[in-house]
Amino acid sequence: MLGSLRIRLLVAMLVVSGVAVGVAGFLFARTAQREFQRFSVAGETTDLERLAVALESRCRERGDWEGAPSVLAQLGAVSGRHLILVGQDHRTVTVWPEELTRANVSVQPDHTIAIRLEEDGIVEEAVLVNAPHASVRSGDGAIVGTLYAAPSPDRPGQAFADSLVRPFAILVLAILATVLAATFFLSRRVLGPVETLTVAVRQMEQGDLTQRVEAHSGDEIGELARAFNAMAETIARDEQLRRDLVNDVAHELRTPLTNIRCQVEAIQDGLVAADANALASLHEEVMLLNSLIDDLRDLSLAEAGRLSLNRQSVSIDEAIGSVVAAFGPRAAAGGLSLEVRVAADLPTIEADPVRLGQVLRNLLENAAAHTPPGGCIEVTAGAQDGGVAITVRDSGAGIAHEHLSRVFERFYRTDPSRSRTTGGAGLGLAIVKQLVEAHGGKVAVESEPGQGAAFTVTLPGSQ
Repeated sequence: MLGSLRIRLLVAMLVVSGVAVGVAGFLFARTAQREFQRFSVAGETTDLERLAVALESRCRERGDWEGAPSVLAQLGAVSGRHLILVGQDHRTVTVWPEELTRANVSVQPDHTIAIRLEEDGIVEEAVLVNAPHASVRSGDGAIVGTLYAAPSPDRPGQAFADSLVRPFAILVLAILATVLAATFFLSRRVLGPVETLTVAVRQMEQGDLTQRVEAHSGDEIGELARAFNAMAETIARDEQLRRDLVNDVAHELRTPLTNIRCQVEAIQDGLVAADANALASLHEEVMLLNSLIDDLRDLSLAEAGRLSLNRQSVSIDEAIGSVVAAFGPRAAAGGLSLEVRVAADLPTIEADPVRLGQVLRNLLENAAAHTPPGGCIEVTAGAQDGGVAITVRDSGAGIAHEHLSRVFERFYRTDPSRSRTTGGAGLGLAIVKQLVEAHGGKVAVESEPGQGAAFTVTLPGSQ
């Protein structure tokens, strides 16, 4: 439970909020107490000035200052203040109330009052810096003393600060409750989609590849949800391709193996003689299996990026000439004309001549499989972007637009009947794509139904 991100977020927010509120409360209390003291000092000074005037008036009425203590007592009793009257020599003249007479009272020129009282072994001390004070003047206006307000035991400043504790505590609790509620709400908004993603991932882990999550927001969480959906789509597509691959491989292997089994059983039953024709038929099926296995191996290595290439400088003119010469009889047997146009002064390329020949043969085989007798296959080559572009164009039926984006997939054939006479094993173009990309090139197809198809291979030139 404590490991939950939501709980940790709540605790962290409460701790941060508590520290912030505590620091703010401490600073507020200090400031309030200081301002209260400043206000109190200003108020007491004003009051002392009135008391000083009253003291002056009473003493003048009496005709001397000998009665100052009794007048001071009367003023102190009426005002409720602790008063100290100090002469010009800063020696204490008199104090009120009476308990201050038992204390050691000292007044400094900087208006600092220190009071020390010791009773029954207990010492109490009070110091007031810059104590409130007012000058006491004689009839001719001369300053004859100073009237001070002594430190009071009720400490009104502290009492004022203490009075703020309860409302401030209520305020702190309200703030923390608000922070807790807001954090809980935000955590649900933020972590709710994450929890949904976690559930979806767990379901995918159990094999349910249909899991998707809603991605409405444009923030990082929404981006994460969209990335998850894209990943789920890719995984589901790859899983479907894997299943299709297994099915296609099983289908492609089943046909020649069935033919071999039937012929062997016919020979065993004496229905077919084990002559040269039977052996030639068996050999043809075995070679078909061998070719299919080789194609699968090449395709697997190329897709894994582990296909080894014996790169060397290759002349495009010579490479095309060699492949076309070998393919000539195959084209002639199918009633196809073969035209070759190679531009002069083509740059050489760094390529594996064997793999490059395999690319050209596969393209020619694909063109021948889709071109009816009397048709034409055209091979052209020219310079492009510092490299070369080789195009194999046929005059066949062409490729429908819905098939163009999938012709380079493994085992994909535009003929739903899966007949080898019209589509082969469905690996030739997939191998072409992987081999061309392994050389750092690209392959593209252009076609219109009824107007044939053109496959263009672009390869970079030698550096």
